[in-house]
Order: sequence, then C-alpha cells, then structure tokens
Amino acid sequence: MHILLLYLGPYPKFEGFVSGGELHFIKLCKLLYKRGHNVNILTTSVGAQVLMFYGVKEARFLLIKTLPNEMLLCRKTFGIVLMYVLRMIYSIALIPQILKTLGRIDVICPATHYVYDVFPALLIFLLSRLKGYCPKLVLYIHLLIPSPCIRKRYHPMLPSIMSWIAQECSLAFAKHLVTNVFVYPAELVKVTYMYHIPKQKVHIMVQGLDIALIEQVEEEEKEYDACFMARLSPLKGIYDLIKIWDYVRREIPNAKLAIIGSEREIYVNKLKEEIKRRGLNNNVILTGSLTGKIKYSYLKRAKIFIYPSYEDSFALVVLEALACGLPVIAYNIPPMHFFPGDIVYRVPVGDYKRFGDVVIRYLRNYSDIKSLICYKAKTFAKLFDWNTVILREIKILES
Repeated sequence: MHILLLYLGPYPKFEGFVSGGELHFIKLCKLLYKRGHNVNILTTSVGAQVLMFYGVKEARFLLIKTLPNEMLLCRKTFGIVLMYVLRMIYSIALIPQILKTLGRIDVICPATHYVYDVFPALLIFLLSRLKGYCPKLVLYIHLLIPSPCIRKRYHPMLPSIMSWIAQECSLAFAKHLVTNVFVYPAELVKVTYMYHIPKQKVHIMVQGLDIALIEQVEEEEKEYDACFMARLSPLKGIYDLIKIWDYVRREIPNAKLAIIGSEREIYVNKLKEEIKRRGLNNNVILTGSLTGKIKYSYLKRAKIFIYPSYEDSFALVVLEALACGLPVIAYNIPPMHFFPGDIVYRVPVGDYKRFGDVVIRYLRNYSDIKSLICYKAKTFAKLFDWNTVILREIKILES
C-alpha cells in the first residue's frame, strides 16, 4: 500500500523525549515499512529528526517550510497557535506536489486528531477522491481534551481553550469522512456517543512496550524511594507531586524522589522554584529527559512509582513502571481503571494528603508490598509487546 502519514505537531526543539502518542506513531511507521508498505511522512525538519532518532530512516520525508524563530513563538500561547496555523498553510501549499509525486494514496493517517494534522489530511483525502482514488482516512485519538471549564482546575485556561477548539474543529469534519478510528479504552464511550462516530468504525488500541529491552536492564539496589515520569506539565500533576513529597518527607525525612521528564521552560522553572521553596532540594532529583536503558535503569532503582496526573489517555509510563516491577500509586482518573487494582492503587483526584499517606504506608511496608505486587506487575506488562499491539492495528488498515 501507498501510505501518507502526517506529523506536523512536534515541538520546535527536540529534547530527546516524546509523548506516548508520538511513540505509538513512531512504532506504526517502523512496522508499516517492515511489512513492505510504501511509507511517506509529511512533517517538519524537527519531526524528521525525531523520527530518525527513533529509527524511522527508510521512509520518504516530505518536509514543509518552517520559520527559523519557532522557539520564540512558543513562549506565548498565541505564538504556539500562530506556529500551527503557519504549519497548516505550508503543508497545504505542498499538496499539489504531494499528489503529483505520490500518485495513488491508499491510506492517509494523521499522527493526531488535532486540526493542524487533520485539516491537511482531509484536503488530501478529498482531492484524491476527486482524482478517482479511494483512500482510507484513518484517525488516531490519543487524548480527548476535556472542556476548558473542567480543565481550568489544573491547567492554564487559554492553552486549554485553544487545544479544545483545535480538537473540536477537526473532529467536526473528520467524523463524517473517516474510515477507521483508533481510541484507548477510556475514550471509547466519548467517541461513539459524544462525537457520534459509528461503532463499526471505532477500534480499541493500547500502548506497548519493548519487553526485551526492559529485561536487558538488570535489577539494581534501590536508590530512590519513588519515581515519577511524564511531561513536566500542570496536567500531569507536577505541583501536586511536590506537595505529596513534602508531606512524605515530614514522616520520612530522607525520602528521595526521582523526577524524569521535561517540558516548556516556564513549567520546569516553576517546578524548581516550588522544590526550593519547600526545602526539598535534598529530597528531589530532576533527571531531565531519559530514554532507552537509562530510563529503565532509573525506574528499577526506585521502590515505587507515583503518578498524580489529572489527565491521561492510556498512561504508557504506568505500564513501563509495571514492567519494571514497581507498585504504582495514581490519581483515580478513567485510564487507571484499565490496570488491575491490586497493582495500581487509585487515590481520589486532588487529595494529595491521602496520596501521601498511601506512599508512606507503601514505603514502610515495602518488603511485603514488593513480594505481593512485583511479579503480578511484570506478568501483566508482558501482555503489551509493541509488535503485537501495532500488528493488530496494521491488519485493520490492510483489510
């Protein structure tokens, strides 16, 4: 098959860390090529850098023009909006060349369901239909953004409004033309009932793991009492995280927390200020972005994994922690119900003191907790090998 993938959303500077949705897209690209398909990717120069870093080297890259000062635009919300509008314009300008170069396109698949990826994909889909071809339009929904009125409790209002508008605009058009939609279990009801996408078009997807790579990393002596890993964004509960650890430190003075991840400078700086204000410099270690064996080495050096996230789709980081044998404590958001309750302990959302109490109990009874949970966690995680996960999706595209 001749496949066109659109990846127009990467941050202007690659920090060595991608989201769970981006990683899913990368694995899809790689396995499509391995199965003999003609893979073409419309993206930015940074997007191509990200994909090649993760091993997508055989695909044909169709690069759009980008502004040299995109990083300056990202300092403000309206600047980010302008950047994505310009990326849409530049990608639309390339459409005649894309259609001429590729000819027949069998599958058109944007990396996200946001308007900057979906709108160019829709135009290519419609123009291909006018030329007499019958491409499939495939949509991956990695996170349905809730209403800004709900999100304002844990995320700045203006970015929430902009993201929600980008989502609603793309889904309003795409739902009438889409051939297949992939969603995580927690989003299934929303997609079928709120957005009225026919059930026969909707397919459940999950995230995956490189089980062999994780098993290559040896178990090490526990250096950290807990570990957190995610984008350092308010919606991932980073400020609750510091409140929780301050609460834990009062009972266990030498408790150490490793925080893995990166994000926009404004959030990271605020996180550092909060750590300093609460006197936690000796209790909290910021590792920055980590990948591969180094990331799993840090996870395996921790006793437990804590995840006070307010918003998620599937929580790949939780699955990675389980694969490393860590008990997990998380806020009780819908994606956490996918995981068995005996290996992922759910705490009422926003109740950081209750969360801290559970952490303290786990640490004080760590030997017993480990013997009960470690084996179960690893056994559950082994069900989610990347090749099995992505192959199922590709077979749906090929059918």
